[in-house]
Amino acid sequence: MGEALPTVVSLLRQTQQPDGSWGSSLDTALALVALMDARYRGDALGKGIAALLARQGADGSWPAGVYYTGLPLSYFYGSQEVTTAFAAEALAKYTQRRDGGQW
Repeated sequence: MGEALPTVVSLLRQTQQPDGSWGSSLDTALALVALMDARYRGDALGKGIAALLARQGADGSWPAGVYYTGLPLSYFYGSQEVTTAFAAEALAKYTQRRDGGQW
């Protein structure tokens, strides 16, 4: 997997949207987790975190994102809980690494 990391990081950086997201809140959270797990330390993280926080609901959750698309393509699976869990993971990793100096 180590050999693929530079390619994954490059692809994620290239697909980041101008608003800092990677599309949906779920896609953004998953991209952030992947970048941090790959030990990426660039500006894309801060922009992604800001985009994620901008989409957080008043109750602390994030809207459901499509996690699985069944065939035919009219079936979509996802939940507010799954999106919120990945968003919380991304925020926790970002905060822990930022505050713990693990960059």
